[in-house]
Amino acid sequence: MTRPIPPLALEARSLLDRYPDLKAGELDRLQRIFPRLPILETALMTTETNLAAKLDSFRRDHPRHVGGSPWFGLIVLAIPASIASAFLWAMWQTFTG
Repeated sequence: MTRPIPPLALEARSLLDRYPDLKAGELDRLQRIFPRLPILETALMTTETNLAAKLDSFRRDHPRHVGGSPWFGLIVLAIPASIASAFLWAMWQTFTG
């Protein structure tokens, strides 16, 4: 069974397939939609040899439009830090209380 590809991902794939030979409006569209793509879709694009090289080129040429939300990075760092802090606090309470 195959999973349906979301319309936004299909559009991104179509544009990436022709990258870097895009018109200005098409490049703008790709820059606008790429940050909104689900991470699974971008990961799957890296597994396709015809898209992987073009995706790498796009990421290298337009890093500002590829990065995710800064909040995502903060959350990714905050969760393990919170778990470690809770563990250390529990250990402190166990041995000093």
